[in-house]
Amino acid sequence: IKNLKKNTKKQIFGSFDKKAQNIIKKGKKHLCFNEVKEKEKNDFLSIYFNLHLQTTSRKGINNQNLKYFEYIFLKVPKENKKIFYVQKNDKILTVSIFALYKNNAAYWTNVSDLKGLQFGANYFCMWKAIEYFKKINIQFIDFGEGFFTHENRDKFFLNHFKKSFGGIKYP
Repeated sequence: IKNLKKNTKKQIFGSFDKKAQNIIKKGKKHLCFNEVKEKEKNDFLSIYFNLHLQTTSRKGINNQNLKYFEYIFLKVPKENKKIFYVQKNDKILTVSIFALYKNNAAYWTNVSDLKGLQFGANYFCMWKAIEYFKKINIQFIDFGEGFFTHENRDKFFLNHFKKSFGGIKYP
């Protein structure tokens, strides 16, 4: 969990590990961050699901069915979610979904194109989302569950990704 309320954007960024900071700084040169608009949600549902299938295939993990993401994109009230994406030129590289509740945000789910991983689009997206949440006075962001390091390699990298943003473990 990261407290956004009591820190400035500069302090928040400064608490990230150096690797994350460098990836984000490089991303500023060529990546573009946007929020999915209400009128775009059907298009992005298809984009998201296709990237989800690519991600699960690449990692050899089970995929969620389309109904799960239809629920998030089409049924969860817009005040309880934020969907952001990062692109380079016209190519969507990563899409992240955050849940919003009682002035807090939770990192819900993310997918990245292989090129997106190479460009650090997921790091860039997380930083820009944190900036956005800070601007709208979100108090805390929850990066989600952690995993034991002896579990599979993908979960180890997911842990590293989440830890790189300088939050505190809770509970």
